[in-house]
Amino acid sequence: PATASDAEWTEYLFLENNIAGEIHEWWLHGPTNFWFIARRNTVTDEILETMTVDTYVARVTGGSA
Repeated sequence: PATASDAEWTEYLFLENNIAGEIHEWWLHGPTNFWFIARRNTVTDEILETMTVDTYVARVTGGSA
């Protein structure tokens, strides 16, 4: 950070590749402070599925929640 320009630091912190297709995102339900995972299509903006963090971790690790 000390050697980066403001523009470079902003890009590093806030910009990322816009993947077209299905992705998993961390979402927070503010009123309950509950984190969950949403599987979303970035092309259509359709929410395909939501799941608990435990379920997501079990899926990606092959374990059980």
